[in-house]
Amino acid sequence: ADPGVSRLFSSFYNSGDGAFISNASWGRGYNGLYSSFCRDYDGALRSTYSDVLFVVSAGNTGVEGTAGTIQNPADCKSPMAVGSSLSYGDDIRSNEKGIEFLADYSSRGPTSDGRIKPDVVAPGHFIVAPNAEPNTEGECDGSKSPSIRRSIDVGSGVRYVSGTSMASPVVTGGAAILRQYFEEGYCNSERCCGSKGCGESFIPSGSLMKAVLMNGAQPLTGGIQRVPDGNVVNEQPLKEYDGNQGMGRINLVNSVPLEGENNIQLITVNDKFIKDGDKDE
Repeated sequence: ADPGVSRLFSSFYNSGDGAFISNASWGRGYNGLYSSFCRDYDGALRSTYSDVLFVVSAGNTGVEGTAGTIQNPADCKSPMAVGSSLSYGDDIRSNEKGIEFLADYSSRGPTSDGRIKPDVVAPGHFIVAPNAEPNTEGECDGSKSPSIRRSIDVGSGVRYVSGTSMASPVVTGGAAILRQYFEEGYCNSERCCGSKGCGESFIPSGSLMKAVLMNGAQPLTGGIQRVPDGNVVNEQPLKEYDGNQGMGRINLVNSVPLEGENNIQLITVNDKFIKDGDKDE
């Protein structure tokens, strides 16, 4: 159930002394309609909580390739909606083609008013997650080296879980690293210079964080694969910047300048409001 926007945000934000990035691995069907709930979420993230990035799982209702299946509140404007690609390495089964392919269950856009959703995708199929046992010390370490190729059993403390509810925490973790990048002074007033302390520390707005992650995302080059049978869905082509994958799979190395790692140039504009008819030079 939706806890209510004000109650949800105030519970973790704590008047600016709490969390600035929140993951929501939940949702409900609203058929892509722009609801009163969306007005509440978008209004809060634009005003009172403008320095919060709210990351939301897109939903797992895309099996038939039906447009407009993004769950609420992922279908709202300001939250960052995340779909699910497959995984890679030991975290894919032998008939699965890897991270360049979208999992067929990942919910699809666009929204009913034509906005592209999801915003991005991330690996969400067969993710190793804690299987908390409160009375056991070190239980989240597991007792085996995870490999879905060998067994879905990875030990008493962890387990494999799949879905966009696993993909959105991947993006949330990446966003935390990105926020640290800005807070540790990798950018100055003219550009991002790419090394710690080369610029000035500042608190990034949620909209800046979202924009940087979307701008650095890489379109999937594969297709849509049914799981678990492994058939590629040829009748549902995967295109760049579409309602299946949005901007593509997040990639932090392609998102911001990092000395010795890439040759990206980036100018950031933080928390600047513009309205219809305005020009930003």
